[in-house]
Amino acid sequence: MSIYNDVLCMCYGSKFVIVTSRYDKDMQQKVFANIRKIHLEDENLIITSCINFQVAGGSNYVDWTCIAVGLSNGSIKFYSETGSLIYEKELHNEPILNMRLIGEELMAFYPSCIIVYQTAHLISLLKTLKEMLNKAKTAKIDLM
Repeated sequence: MSIYNDVLCMCYGSKFVIVTSRYDKDMQQKVFANIRKIHLEDENLIITSCINFQVAGGSNYVDWTCIAVGLSNGSIKFYSETGSLIYEKELHNEPILNMRLIGEELMAFYPSCIIVYQTAHLISLLKTLKEMLNKAKTAKIDLM
């Protein structure tokens, strides 16, 4: 389970749930309201860890929360808070035991090693890919 920036992610087996909050004016507080259930395409893969982190916006972006899901095959899948798959990267061929975001580094812990992924390039890539995904969705809606 991971929570950051009002986004909660809970994982079990090959499934995970993303819960986001919104401000309720009547109750005068934030309430968790939007729930998205995600199933991995390959049900043989097991989610071994997850971490949420904020992706700072630019002139064309609103800040958003990225959900990194570590898998039993050694890869990490990166999702938006809406549950859209943005990027997948295999770092090693062993199951990921845990992940931590420390400063500018995403650390993936494996049984035999620790891999450090510099987030400066990753964040730039995720921003670009999310923008492309949003444009593709908008174009698809416009065509319908």
